[in-house]
Amino acid sequence: MIKIERSNLSNILKTHVKNVIKYIPIGIFSGKDQRYLEKNLFDILSATPDQFDKYIKETKSMPKSKVKAAFVGSQKSSWRKAGNYTGYNHFSSKGTTPYNAYHLSKSLKVNVCPYCNKNYTYTVINKKNKIVRPQFDHFISKEKYPILALSFYNLIPSCSDCNASIKGRKEFGLDTHLHPYVDDFNAIKEFSTKGTLLSLVTKKSEFEIIFETREDVLSELEKKADKVIEDFALREVYSKHKDIVLELLDKSRAYNDASIDNIKKDTKIFKEKEDILRLITCGYMEDEKLDQRPLSKLIKDIYEKLES
Repeated sequence: MIKIERSNLSNILKTHVKNVIKYIPIGIFSGKDQRYLEKNLFDILSATPDQFDKYIKETKSMPKSKVKAAFVGSQKSSWRKAGNYTGYNHFSSKGTTPYNAYHLSKSLKVNVCPYCNKNYTYTVINKKNKIVRPQFDHFISKEKYPILALSFYNLIPSCSDCNASIKGRKEFGLDTHLHPYVDDFNAIKEFSTKGTLLSLVTKKSEFEIIFETREDVLSELEKKADKVIEDFALREVYSKHKDIVLELLDKSRAYNDASIDNIKKDTKIFKEKEDILRLITCGYMEDEKLDQRPLSKLIKDIYEKLES
């Protein structure tokens, strides 16, 4: 739902590939399969989403049991890495050193789920323990396509609600869904309401929270965004946040442009209007900061409608 953009993404990717490549025992393959992986493994792990299909097709003839053992994980004694699981299971283990899923999530700093924008997904590590991190959703199923189980752009930091409870085993694809590293849902869809005119609403029963398509959006992107809304049950999930809309109504009535200007003038601690609005609404008003606090997109979109 919120695009993942980081200025140091290429460095994070290189660190990820450099480390996880060690967790894939290509020695269990033989002949042309082993030679192919020796030549292409780095590229598979760093593949951009539009390259996924290429590597799926090129490795289709490999024994799936071996691909799954190497890239997802196996307990078979002859295929294990240093007594632990191989592949993704090794990477996702808390005890794996020197690099595991906690290190990737800490580097990415995705603090709010990019799929729903309503749950925190921060990473907490202290000197002694790895405490909490986001789950990593496999945009392309690791069960069906294990060759991509450790590929950087196939690992989407997300909340447990979206990854485990809602998405589950739904099949995603680049031709049907938006990809968080490629597409910007925020540029395609905006929150709105249906029912009583928003400025006149007084109670929850008078309106519904809906998604509207922004102007001049390509129909292909609109369809993908609609599929994301459907598969992550975003209409149903956000129907539970009508209280946020009602609070924004009260806040917009209490703080008009003049009162906001007075706050800025009287306190002399706020440099920008957006700083005051964040204090008032408890959400970020800048598009580039929507991933810093839960529900910021809903707050921003609805508040902008109230101001217009």
